[in-house]
Amino acid sequence: PMRLLAMTLDGVSADAGVQHGISVGLHLLNIVLLFTLAWLVLPPWSAVFAAAVFALHPMQVEAVAYVSARPDLLATGGVLLALLATTRGSCAGAVAGVVVACLSKESAIVAWAVVPLWAVATGATTFPVRRFVLIGGVSASVMALVLGARVAAREAMSGQTFTISTDGTLA
Repeated sequence: PMRLLAMTLDGVSADAGVQHGISVGLHLLNIVLLFTLAWLVLPPWSAVFAAAVFALHPMQVEAVAYVSARPDLLATGGVLLALLATTRGSCAGAVAGVVVACLSKESAIVAWAVVPLWAVATGATTFPVRRFVLIGGVSASVMALVLGARVAAREAMSGQTFTISTDGTLA
């Protein structure tokens, strides 16, 4: 769903420069989120170094360079928001961040396990881990069912071919 929303926003302009600018903007937002998170749990110079490495490391250059990889940027932002909310003690913010991440990219479902581990590792004493695990368990189960349905639908459609006629309808 977040991918479809992002691609709908891409339809506002067919200009590749605008679309690339959106990806760069999302990457910059993720850098700010990571820096804020690192600032809360690391010494200041370590936070600056962590954000600089995240900003400049070429490992995930495709996420910024290719519009088709935008779900990676959205999922990263969702996970970073969830970890930041966890550090601040907000269960609702953590759930919202993980949901955004999971709606952006299916592989972000692991964030349901990462967030409570982050809370324990950082000593976020005001974060309600039990409530998050309960909400997360139910939400992750629903998302796993949705993912299973998507896989089953893909399997059922494998081997079928679709063509788009000149009037834009599927045949």
